[in-house]
Amino acid sequence: MNLSSMDSESLDEDGDAFSGHFQGQLSFKDENKSGNTTTKESTSQELQLDDNNTLLHVGPANIAFEVVNAQVIKDPHDKYVLYSVLLASHPGMDKTPIAIDRRYSDFDRLNTQLRRRFPEQLKKVAFPKKILVGNFKAATVAQRSRAFEQYLSHLFSIDKIRLSPEFAKFFYNTDLTKGYDHICNGQYDEAISLLEHVLNIEKKILGYKHRNVILTLCALLVCHNTMEREKPAQLLAETALHCIGDNDEHPCLIPLLNLSIHLCWKLGKQKADLEERLKKLKEAGFDTNNAPSLLELVVRRFQLK
Repeated sequence: MNLSSMDSESLDEDGDAFSGHFQGQLSFKDENKSGNTTTKESTSQELQLDDNNTLLHVGPANIAFEVVNAQVIKDPHDKYVLYSVLLASHPGMDKTPIAIDRRYSDFDRLNTQLRRRFPEQLKKVAFPKKILVGNFKAATVAQRSRAFEQYLSHLFSIDKIRLSPEFAKFFYNTDLTKGYDHICNGQYDEAISLLEHVLNIEKKILGYKHRNVILTLCALLVCHNTMEREKPAQLLAETALHCIGDNDEHPCLIPLLNLSIHLCWKLGKQKADLEERLKKLKEAGFDTNNAPSLLELVVRRFQLK
């Protein structure tokens, strides 16, 4: 972990140093953490190629949380420590590790919300308390960083918390909402940048078959298709269908099949299996002619949030 500009001390709600006193008990690791891990955002094409062999994982992978950098941020009215947290499913091997930047107040807000909703599950989970002095010393920030790593790991191990709206809000909901705003405003490139970031986090936290992962894939597909980028759109459609699997009841299935058939036709790719599945759905009583478009479903998700 890199510690930047840790020589000052002042009072600040985000810079309150870790005092050594915890709500609960926590053991610290002695090993040093390296801050030279490189984060990588995947493009839509890389998404399919990188993950093709692991799409069948229903649940999330085992995620390691590592604070790889802690930097003091100063502006005219505030001073705080910004923690960069790396999420990796297989540390050192993950092709798409991803980092988020959060300050102490973000962690504190998450902790307050979760303790209010899940008091029993968090009764023995430690969280660093605020203190009044020593906010920016390297030693205290390093100790707090280790505490945040173990705190997030403990939260992740509790399914009710991992799948909670509070956990989603901490990790990606702000970017997800911004991405959907861009879609509604026709700003598809801006939406793609945010939604690819969100998708990387959702896959790690929720697993590949979670409905929110599929909906984000569909949102990215809508963006690329609207901009007539058939190749990445087709790869995203193929990935989304793989995630849906045999679930004929999924609301996105028929719109995805219709769009996939169209994209394969434009790209000169084989589409007989897609047409056969659509035919079987029709024979089973599904209305394949009047299904909403994928764009309608994507926008509907945004309107329900």
